[in-house]
Amino acid sequence: MCSAYIHTDQNDQYLGKSGDHNCHLPVPETIELSIFKEKVKERIVKETVAIGKIYDNELASATLSEAALALASLPNEAKSSLNRLRRQKTPPLPKSSIFNVPDAYSIITNGASFLFSDILKHPNVWAFINLLKDEEVHFQQLLIYTNSGKLKKDSQKTCVMQNKLNQLRKRYGDGIIQLSEYHYQLSLLVGMKSQ
Repeated sequence: MCSAYIHTDQNDQYLGKSGDHNCHLPVPETIELSIFKEKVKERIVKETVAIGKIYDNELASATLSEAALALASLPNEAKSSLNRLRRQKTPPLPKSSIFNVPDAYSIITNGASFLFSDILKHPNVWAFINLLKDEEVHFQQLLIYTNSGKLKKDSQKTCVMQNKLNQLRKRYGDGIIQLSEYHYQLSLLVGMKSQ
């Protein structure tokens, strides 16, 4: 491989050279491949489309000679180095929960917002998620108990409350107390239960 370079400015004006080109014949296929690879690298850095798809599209649209096509690597072979390039350009993971999501990841093609989590903030989101997980486990246990026919044993306090409620219902049903008295006594029972 030739290690000589010609240095130019942004307007392709000759600035200087390094090394000597006398040790080899010109190989236009390698130049074609270099141009092709630069186009692929540009798209990989700018776009979030799958690397294999970008490589295939560029290979199909490139006007490479047969010799250059024979030298070109297959998409699977080029994928690892192109993945490395994309990972280098990907922003690092944030160190805190407060960060800005780049537009490339938060806006879809028509300009609408894709993510809603960058707008909503909740200081105790993990505590909330753990609470939901605990509630799910508790619900699953109750469901298993119910489906198996094994009901949770009532506590003594629950039995006392149930007896008072049954007695109150019986007194109202027998006409011993009026509706207003029934509601008042019921509210007292509910208040006692919540304590």
